[in-house]
Amino acid sequence: MEQGRSLTNENDQYRSMFDEKRKEIEPLHQALGKLRNTNSYACVGICSSEEELSDVIYILQYGIQHKSIPLTEEKQILREIKQLKGTRDKVIANAAMRAKIQDSMGQKEAIQDQVKLMDSDLDGVRKEQQAVWEDLINLGIK
Repeated sequence: MEQGRSLTNENDQYRSMFDEKRKEIEPLHQALGKLRNTNSYACVGICSSEEELSDVIYILQYGIQHKSIPLTEEKQILREIKQLKGTRDKVIANAAMRAKIQDSMGQKEAIQDQVKLMDSDLDGVRKEQQAVWEDLINLGIK
């Protein structure tokens, strides 16, 4: 009976360690998700940097000035340029957020390495907990 209590306590400790490790990993997974999302911007809708935005606007303006295009197409390009200029604040904010995430959480690879290490720690805890469960089952407690 004493051995059963000891194993039950040990099982509870493993469960709390497992929960703790999962809580530690969660912010890392969230940071990786944010990095993945912010790195996927192309200049369709929103550019990934202010420099890219300026380049796209310059290319469009250059096309208007140096190509022979119909007036309707020129008006469409001017609307696109106006729309792109309207996204400048959002582009700057996204770049700042991306820099903040990278500064506070380290580079993506470092985070992935940290998650891998923590996952292997979790695997170890799972194996130890499984052994305790088997002992409890053999004693007829669970």
